[in-house]
Amino acid sequence: MPLSCEVRKTLSYLLPYRYRILAVLGLSLLSALLSLVAPLLAKFALDEVFPSRRQGLLWGLAALALTLFLLLYLLGALHRYLHAQVTSQVLADMRLSLYRHLQGLSPRFYSRTKVGEILSRINGDLAEVQGIVTDGLLNLTTQLLTLVGAVGFLLYLNPRLFLISASLLPLGALSLKRLRPRVPQAARQIREIHAQMGSHLLETFTGIRCVQAYGKEVEEAQRLEGENRALIRALLRLQVLLSLSGGVPGLLFSLTALIATVYGGHLVMKGEMTLGELAAFIAYQGRAWAPLQGLVGLHLALQRARASLQRVYELFDTRPEIEEGFERSVPRRPGQKAGIRDQGSAKTISNPWQLTPDNCLGPALAGDLWTDRNRIELKEVSFSYEPGETVLAELSFVISRGGTLAIVGPSGAGKSTLCDLLLRFFDPTAGSIEVDGRDLRSLPLSEWRGQLALAGQEDFLFHASIAENIEYGRSGASFEEVVSAARAAAIHEFISGLPQGYATPVGERGTRLSEGQRQRITLARAILRDPPILILDEATSSLDRPTEKQIHEALRALRRERTTIVITHRLSSIREADQILVLDGGRIVQRGRHEALLREKGLYRRMAWDEQRRRAEEERGETPIPIAEPRPTQWEGTPSGMGPLVGGDR
Repeated sequence: MPLSCEVRKTLSYLLPYRYRILAVLGLSLLSALLSLVAPLLAKFALDEVFPSRRQGLLWGLAALALTLFLLLYLLGALHRYLHAQVTSQVLADMRLSLYRHLQGLSPRFYSRTKVGEILSRINGDLAEVQGIVTDGLLNLTTQLLTLVGAVGFLLYLNPRLFLISASLLPLGALSLKRLRPRVPQAARQIREIHAQMGSHLLETFTGIRCVQAYGKEVEEAQRLEGENRALIRALLRLQVLLSLSGGVPGLLFSLTALIATVYGGHLVMKGEMTLGELAAFIAYQGRAWAPLQGLVGLHLALQRARASLQRVYELFDTRPEIEEGFERSVPRRPGQKAGIRDQGSAKTISNPWQLTPDNCLGPALAGDLWTDRNRIELKEVSFSYEPGETVLAELSFVISRGGTLAIVGPSGAGKSTLCDLLLRFFDPTAGSIEVDGRDLRSLPLSEWRGQLALAGQEDFLFHASIAENIEYGRSGASFEEVVSAARAAAIHEFISGLPQGYATPVGERGTRLSEGQRQRITLARAILRDPPILILDEATSSLDRPTEKQIHEALRALRRERTTIVITHRLSSIREADQILVLDGGRIVQRGRHEALLREKGLYRRMAWDEQRRRAEEERGETPIPIAEPRPTQWEGTPSGMGPLVGGDR
């Protein structure tokens, strides 16, 4: 992408602050004009005050100079404050915009991109953009005004001396042109090494238990040492380029100042120029050179920032795989025909398509998405992560409102992938998922996901208190509601026994808790959300049998009022499911209720047998003898209590 396009995109973030920017530019103009007065005061002192030996005039000139300096100081302070306000706000807006964009990208993007790389772009690259683009471009006006004004005074004082002293400037432009293409390449290499180091450090500290357990501390330190050496080489290469680019203009300034002093002195000696004019000329030469160096520095900085700009806009240009739908459903509760009456309110909304605080969509309005048919239907749904690698193939089934659907199968059968499709983390590669006859892809994501709650095997806990992690399911929930959800998830007694109770921090990713405790907290979060659709993806896999039974008793009442989708490998937990789908190799190989599937010779029955055998080994230390009779048989004493099995099918 051309640099001009990247800078133009960045400048668009300045538009909301145009009035403050105008104030900054006005202060810049005033400061530039006042700063050009000082050399004239020096000229007046040398040519008029000192020769006349008038003390009163000298003190008056000193007072005027002091007033000028104080005014410049106050204007500079106000300019710096407004400038910092604008640049910091622009950076915050860019960071927030990038963060919101990243939130809309699919899990596939995050599975292919290192988190450290993303953090490097959000923090390091954006800071580089602020420090160079916004700061430099806002200072550009001051530099240009000062340069134009100083050149004007130089031409006024002595045009011939100006042309002679400026004769070396083309050499500086030529050197910049030769070095310019190398700067962004070196800068991008540095940013990439920084990102690599950030990813390495993040992985090391996140997996510190693994690093320490395998004694890899020295190896990881050596890896970081190699990255440091590469970074030092890249930094030195960039510094050489910047030194050459910035050093040549500095040398030229020294030569032009020498030319002005020598030739100007010659003119003074010949009487063609006064000493005050020469002093003012040299002062204005410095005034002109400072912004000229600033412009050169801005040019080099923009070249250096090109790498950061490209890395930032590579993220901005990454398109979400999941396109936002725009078909908004009628926000009404089941059974409502005309208008919407908010619970606890006498206000009726006659136009349900007009979103107001009374009918806004969200988790609190359970069932808003549903209409009279109340069902989710998958029609010939297939899915592949990569072309030619089918994960799900031609799945068709219906989920009715208020029903419980269980999905079972061996590892890799596609159970969690099906869950991801229902959450719309991915879209089917073939077929469709419909909600009351409307394609799921046509519904707004926020509206659809507002109807769901997920409790998974590896759900995430934030580095916050237990109460805050549970409340994440529904912001603004009361403490009593948090406690009620914790009771339903069988975690309240444990929390109450902690010294800090619900205020106990869980640590980074919940590392201060056991796996089972983390799982119960995430389950409490889903219960607190109180959604129309509850998805349990191995949500009790890390719990012991008594705790799992206690939770399922609590969930039984919860499931009566909502649609529940259960993904599990423990068949004892889905005995009451209205429908069970058995997946194998991405296909539905069996479907039905628990008792009916046990009577069929197939995968479900083998899974049930294996589960009973494992339970017997765990709780009794015995392995049951396979039942060979082809008739329903009650296995007495089995701890699973799963009911009759049909013998003969392993």
